[in-house]
Amino acid sequence: MKYLITGTLLILSLILLSGCSNSSSDDTALLDLYFKSWGNLNESETTMVFDFSLYNFGYKEAKNINIFCQASDEEDNVLFKFEEEIGNLASTSTKNYHLQYELETEKDLDNSFGYCLVKSCDDCEILATRIPELNEPYTFWKQFW
Repeated sequence: MKYLITGTLLILSLILLSGCSNSSSDDTALLDLYFKSWGNLNESETTMVFDFSLYNFGYKEAKNINIFCQASDEEDNVLFKFEEEIGNLASTSTKNYHLQYELETEKDLDNSFGYCLVKSCDDCEILATRIPELNEPYTFWKQFW
């Protein structure tokens, strides 16, 4: 009887502990984008540049990463936006990016704000979907305009 109770407790412990494993973080990439700056190139008023770092905190490669970038004026009117697939990012790594976007016509960018976000990727989780406040990075800075 003593072995039956001990065996039953051992089996229950194994079942409970198996549910506590953190296998989801081991199975997916976890991406975060740190936006640095944006603006136009000195040589051209229509060539826009967006600089950011992308971090993969997961133990799996992030594949087919799509980035969304946008510039808005002080009244939140969209001046322009674009998406770009930037490829893959190895597990537990970071990479700096310098995206260029060509405007069709010159825009007045006074009192405007630009930013980029991770839009999608394969086999990954986007940190901004886990922490929704990361989806609107411009809200904090807008108060200083």
